[in-house]
Amino acid sequence: MVVIATIFLGSLSAFASATPTACPGMFICLSKLDALAGFTHQGAAKSILLHVALVKNNTAGLQKAFNEVEEYIRPAQDSVDAVNVFLKLNSIKATTLSPTED
Repeated sequence: MVVIATIFLGSLSAFASATPTACPGMFICLSKLDALAGFTHQGAAKSILLHVALVKNNTAGLQKAFNEVEEYIRPAQDSVDAVNVFLKLNSIKATTLSPTED
């Protein structure tokens, strides 16, 4: 049991002291070593909000699903026509903004 605990604690310390390594296909987008003009370095930040963008794995499938949903949410043509007539009779210019024409 002591041996297992020692191995476990040793592996935790290895992870804690690990340094980032370069990975194929990854790159640094922004790096700043010094404080910006007018600011002073006061130590490590307490917390950082980090946004990570990942490559989508099935963009074509997402587009296909979106097109299928679009057919379900598209308003009936007679509804679109009725609204357009009402707007025209009241001198209101209609502009279609969405691909489903609503």
